Amino acid sequence: MKRTILFVVLFFIGQLVIAQGTNPYSLKRLRFGFEPTVDFWLKAPSDIDLKLLQRGASFHLMYEQPIKESKFSLCGGLSVASHNLYSNGRLKVNNEGNSYFLAIHDTIVYTKNKFSFTYLDIPVELKYKTNSHINFALGLRAGLMINDHTKYVGEDYLSGGTRDIKVKFANNANIMNYRLGAYAVLGYRWANVKFGYSFTKLFEKDKGPNMSPMTFGLLIRPY
Repeated sequence: MKRTILFVVLFFIGQLVIAQGTNPYSLKRLRFGFEPTVDFWLKAPSDIDLKLLQRGASFHLMYEQPIKESKFSLCGGLSVASHNLYSNGRLKVNNEGNSYFLAIHDTIVYTKNKFSFTYLDIPVELKYKTNSHINFALGLRAGLMINDHTKYVGEDYLSGGTRDIKVKFANNANIMNYRLGAYAVLGYRWANVKFGYSFTKLFEKDKGPNMSPMTFGLLIRPY
């Protein structure tokens, strides 16, 4: 189902670009952006250690519509955002069906342990441009999770052996399949800093840790 939704969205974007290509003025209003991000987790479990830099990235394609002759404009479009949660915790489910993180024992050597998730978002923002090329924006976004998986590379924690294994689990239990949030952007010409806040949690209510991310990014997009 998620693949079908993604295909439909990508097809829609392609048709939009083709349609706008017949109108050079409209094509100039398309805004493509790339954003390396770092997440900071609120209410993360205290019994696991998180790495300082929780790296991610997002890409977006938006259409900017000026509001009459003012310096304000409305922007809307689509975005794909990827996040990675690096920690020493393995995601598990207890007998009651609730998710939790279990810390990997200190004696086990591993090179990678992460929880990754990707969203397809619909952002809508109000943007303001000054004569000095400084721009501000406030926005809302609603997103659908299109992929989630955990990945571990290291010594065999399953059997207690020392041989290296690679383990990947997809479609983990109790993960919220959508998200809602807000964001703010401050920039000069192409370079922008962006702060995002999630109204929703990573896990379903009472089904896992009550954690949510704050996201900081460096957004690069045409002025």
